[in-house]
Amino acid sequence: MKTIYRFGVLTLTILTCEISHGQDTTAKPQSGKEQQPSGFWQKLTMQPFVDSQGMVFVELPLPSDWKVMRNPGQGQPAIVGPNGTKVFFFPNRSFVFPNDLSL
Repeated sequence: MKTIYRFGVLTLTILTCEISHGQDTTAKPQSGKEQQPSGFWQKLTMQPFVDSQGMVFVELPLPSDWKVMRNPGQGQPAIVGPNGTKVFFFPNRSFVFPNDLSL
């Protein structure tokens, strides 16, 4: 059984490698024409988030038309997107799930 499984995995690996064999995987722009994005893809920009000391603690890739509010007030959205999309930050809380049902 293990031999059949290993043979199947090896076969699938070889087949997937052979599918892209000989094809150019790099995207080259067409001469004289700017490539238009297709489907739902949008340009992403890295949005930095800073802590109270001004240090960047995370950078989040967001669509370029989303706006990050730097100091949102209580009840105000932290991120605003198109079509009325609003993202709110919640205060930090701890949640614990005990496996002991007698607690």
